[in-house]
Amino acid sequence: MKFEDVPAHSIKSISQRALLLLSDRLSRDRDFPSLEDFRFGSRMHDPKQFVVWTIEEGGAARRFRTLYPGNSVTEIFNWAWQGKTMDEVAPEFTRSFALDSANEWADTGCAIYPVFTTEDPNGNRVDCERLLPLLGRGGRVEQIIASLQLISLEGEFKRKSILRRFELHTEVTLAGRMTSGFAKRRAVSMPQTAEGYSGVPEAAARHVN
Repeated sequence: MKFEDVPAHSIKSISQRALLLLSDRLSRDRDFPSLEDFRFGSRMHDPKQFVVWTIEEGGAARRFRTLYPGNSVTEIFNWAWQGKTMDEVAPEFTRSFALDSANEWADTGCAIYPVFTTEDPNGNRVDCERLLPLLGRGGRVEQIIASLQLISLEGEFKRKSILRRFELHTEVTLAGRMTSGFAKRRAVSMPQTAEGYSGVPEAAARHVN
């Protein structure tokens, strides 16, 4: 899958933009912030919306194993994720896309922002935004925080039933890549500055509770 360079204001979700800003600030004096640097629990950084993956490298093989699965995520997918690898738990309709996104993150050291889309029973668009910010220590990539947000500008839906809609039809509508304004990057350099993360207009989206 080909990823394109996108600006931070491509992110519709208010909480995901805040997460990207937090990751950006925490990486000011280093390559990546560590997992210990994050203090989740506020409405803007709700741990129920996250899955934390640990990167396992073995020769030419790389796997992503669940360190922490958020309750809202496991409720959508109805699957016990703890200790499982991404290729074991990702639904078939998004497995290749999820692995490509995670590998792009690990290879480039950039935040990855993919969006896949379906329709509700009334034909209204529903997006699943997946933000992958940067985590590591000593210049080494160690974990991924995958933040998932379901957004619809026109329709309404229930978290427990929306998975079926994605199983019936899913379209990748964005495969984005972003470089932090502060962090040093080892492989990709994009024209994004710290100022590029400010002044982002609010999106009038309906978030699932």
